[in-house]
Amino acid sequence: MPGNLVATMPPMGAPDPLLLPLLRGTDLPSDAQVTAEVVDSAEEHFVAALIDQAAASRDIPVEPDVRARLTANAIATAAEHSASMTALAELLDVAGSLGIELAVFKGLGIGHEFYDDPARRPAVDLDVFLAPHSVARIGELALALGSSPSEAEAADAMASAGRIFEISVDVNGTLVDIHRDPMNLLVLPLDEGDRWARTAALDLPGGATIRT
Repeated sequence: MPGNLVATMPPMGAPDPLLLPLLRGTDLPSDAQVTAEVVDSAEEHFVAALIDQAAASRDIPVEPDVRARLTANAIATAAEHSASMTALAELLDVAGSLGIELAVFKGLGIGHEFYDDPARRPAVDLDVFLAPHSVARIGELALALGSSPSEAEAADAMASAGRIFEISVDVNGTLVDIHRDPMNLLVLPLDEGDRWARTAALDLPGGATIRT
């Protein structure tokens, strides 16, 4: 059900030093050792698939059990990306048919904006937010995607009341979180239009384009 978001995730630990080159977009050092502890940290910071890619491309020795973990993570991450892209294609089709504008952010947006291979960025769900001029139609979009009438009505009521919230809809097995505000700061920004004006066009495979 839609409602105000309450943060419940514990804070992340500091990333293992070996992750820092990856996060900066540089190569791992030649003497790097990918241990189970490195993979623990990589999984916590959602970059295990990048460690797998870097270790393979530089022929860095990895213990068999650690290699198995990296391979499993890379396969799962690629599967998440594929499912999210399928959900995004349907979302864009439905929103486009209704004339509703939205932007993607977090996992899928980060992957396509900053990763050489977007399938290396985990995306367990799909996060989007509506253009300010489309917020009043959030219930219509949710209903078209399969939400119940009561959920759609609740979303419309919260939008009319100027509340910050998100509504989640299952689209082909992927959870799509439709946000009013991407930061979920509970209080509306003074100018929602300014935030939307700062989005940029993101070209997707197949010729589709979305804001991010």
